[in-house]
Amino acid sequence: MKRRWTKKVGLLVAILFEVFFISFAGINVRAEEGDENVDVSQANESEVLGASYKVGDIIKFGHYEQDGISANGKEEIEWQVLKVESDRVLVISKYCLDSKPYNTEYTGVTWENCTLRKWLNNDFKNAAFTSAEQAKIPTVNLVNKNNPTWGTAGGNNTNDQIFCLSLEEMESYFGKYSWYNSEYMYGYNQNLICDATQYAINNGAYTYTITADDYNSLLKDYGYTSAVIGRRGAWWWLRSPGFSSGGACYVGTYGNAGAGCVYGVSLSSRAVRPALFLNLNPNPQSINLNKTSATMYYGDSLTLKASITPADADKTVTWSSNNPAVATVNNGTVKATGKQAGKGTITAKTANGLTATCEVT
Repeated sequence: MKRRWTKKVGLLVAILFEVFFISFAGINVRAEEGDENVDVSQANESEVLGASYKVGDIIKFGHYEQDGISANGKEEIEWQVLKVESDRVLVISKYCLDSKPYNTEYTGVTWENCTLRKWLNNDFKNAAFTSAEQAKIPTVNLVNKNNPTWGTAGGNNTNDQIFCLSLEEMESYFGKYSWYNSEYMYGYNQNLICDATQYAINNGAYTYTITADDYNSLLKDYGYTSAVIGRRGAWWWLRSPGFSSGGACYVGTYGNAGAGCVYGVSLSSRAVRPALFLNLNPNPQSINLNKTSATMYYGDSLTLKASITPADADKTVTWSSNNPAVATVNNGTVKATGKQAGKGTITAKTANGLTATCEVT
């Protein structure tokens, strides 16, 4: 018993050193009491958008170098579903995909101005997704709150396609901590442990492989299961500000996180776990009609059909006529009214504003 307690104290000291020395402090905010841990151990896997998803499912979308062997090409990216809406899902990468500093220069910075945000929405986006895939990623408005413990300014809200989760989002989607330290106000959650790809490790991502001794002497008491043994957890960025504007929040190798778990923004050994919304019915990229001109007489009718790409795009079309005295249109069916001779333009318009026309005489 004495030996087990000694190991437990030693490991706890090491973890506190990791949190406090690099982070300046160990303050954390609990998740809401109503939140439940997300069980992703039995996640379903799908490659087809438009299917019915649930929290914890795995979606394959895009490609990025992951095994560290560039000669065999990029690997498919796996995404874990965090939230399901009527027409889109919020996902986060199953693995930490790369290693980047929050900001290349050690200085006071917010998410709005950090280099990590620029990299995600430019370099990473273009490397991981084709133009057709990028069209399925909507731009969303992110709320960047102040640090809930220290009050460090979170800066302006931002519009992003790809982003890091905030502290509040992380706590909401991954659930409450299984163990919580009321003195130092930080917690542990097994679901937050994230392995890094070999490519991320090659690029400098710090990882730690959890041992059986780690589990038996500490993590077991924190409510973890033995499944964590052998997991090579990485440190991964959150976008929330830290103890000061020169630091940012993170998730540690053991799944430890909180408002006080912060470190310098310029550290390059921290991994990146991107998040994004994914449209189940993405915006159309083009619309074409089966006819671009037609001659009609009183009483004639004509059926126009709209072809929209990509195949899984939103097929909503609004039809209109600029001269109803010549011809009217209802859901693609054009009728010559006979009220007057002349010309009219029938327009089909997609939900995102693309148009195609047919000139009717």
